[in-house]
Amino acid sequence: MKLHGLRVLTDDECHHIHEATLAVLETTGVKVFNERGRKLLQSAGAGIQGDLVRIPRQLIAQALLQAPKSVAVFDRCGKPVMDLGGWNCYFGAGGPAPQYRDERLRKFRPFRLADCARLARVCDACAHLSFDMAMAHCSDVPVTVRDLYETAVMIRHSPKPIVFTANSPGNVAALADIFRAAGGRRGAEKPYGIFYSEPISPLTHAPESLDKIWQAVDAGFPLLYTSAPMAGATGPATLAGNIVVGNAEWLSGLVMIQLNKPGTPVIYGGVFANLDYGTCIMPYGSAELHLQTIAVAEMARHYGIPSFGTAGCSDASGSDIQSGFEAGILNLLNLAAGANLIHDVGWLASANATSAEQLVINNEMITHCKRLMAGIEVKPDTLAVDVIREIGPQGSFLDHDHTLNHYQTETLGTRFWDRRPIGKRLKDTTTFMDSVIAKTRRLQRTHQPVPMTGAQTRAVDNILRRAGAGLSRKSLPDWTAPAR
Repeated sequence: MKLHGLRVLTDDECHHIHEATLAVLETTGVKVFNERGRKLLQSAGAGIQGDLVRIPRQLIAQALLQAPKSVAVFDRCGKPVMDLGGWNCYFGAGGPAPQYRDERLRKFRPFRLADCARLARVCDACAHLSFDMAMAHCSDVPVTVRDLYETAVMIRHSPKPIVFTANSPGNVAALADIFRAAGGRRGAEKPYGIFYSEPISPLTHAPESLDKIWQAVDAGFPLLYTSAPMAGATGPATLAGNIVVGNAEWLSGLVMIQLNKPGTPVIYGGVFANLDYGTCIMPYGSAELHLQTIAVAEMARHYGIPSFGTAGCSDASGSDIQSGFEAGILNLLNLAAGANLIHDVGWLASANATSAEQLVINNEMITHCKRLMAGIEVKPDTLAVDVIREIGPQGSFLDHDHTLNHYQTETLGTRFWDRRPIGKRLKDTTTFMDSVIAKTRRLQRTHQPVPMTGAQTRAVDNILRRAGAGLSRKSLPDWTAPAR
């Protein structure tokens, strides 16, 4: 049977968290520093005192009924590639980070737009990565248009869907134009972008975060409104209390979104983490984040809403034992918990850096984890009693038809992990990481993604030119440059 069923919360505990969240929203309330959001809530019967809003439970129930139970996501070519919901699990790259772990130099350096292109190409080549994120705060692009250039470069170097952020509400509209121009004018009926915005923990909705949401809704994007409470700092020290804070932020955001446009697809959850009291950072490899990641998937299933997972990331400074342990555990936990849209593959240094080689390693780890999740199939053919009787004691099963018929489905074939005979190991000094770096460079050099047409490239370029009209041309990099 398949290896489903990992749980950290029972159905009763999910219900208790929900009830505690309703109590917080009805009595403590949330701060909403967005006029449109407050007006939507007030017109629906919420209690308003200045910027503080208390939300009655019936509005929560209504919003949960209106939110879609699954979200279909397409690629640039209009092909359906993700069906978010149920136990369907899809992994993808991490979001913007300021540093790049250079696999050639073996050290951190500022992120550049060319790195964004290389990472998008590697992500496209990795069969078990289903979507992309910028993974970059590109240091060589002006901040006001950085998000536009990063998205354009990702679209150019991979047709896979993209989870994206925006620097401003106005840039959301420009990004919508870019997606339409690159996708053959396809819009809301076949979305291949998912818009990401965040509340501020604890219990605060920032004005621009919601202004961006309104723009994204108008453009037809599915939404991620991602809470990130940190137990002991922006949430209670107890994990259950921290989950209540994040849940209250997400549910109150859902209410505003559904009041604005009923039926808008919104994906549940975020990065519910903890404070490391020794360093005052939010660790991505902590057991507490791992536990809450499972809880996010379980609360989403409790509500019948697609979930946002976190995996493939680490607090380590490079690809080593720590990064392999932390990322590998998170990959398996997300699959076992049934998280749907699983991001942050390739992040290092507690979300301060990204790495192409980590994308490649995690792609192989995910393959291994998916084989574990497939479990052991028990039926007459796989029990093989007749074959065992035929071969008998001291026989060999290697050349039997039963082996030929089953070895590919039963055994995960890989040449990635080091399984060489000891004799070859003694003669060859090549390390595992040498092989990983060589494969990463080969993918960057040789992988050919589905290209954009000339018309699509020109249309996107015109949008970028209009957006950067007030900036020096020298400050704007060439987004069509090859990913070397």
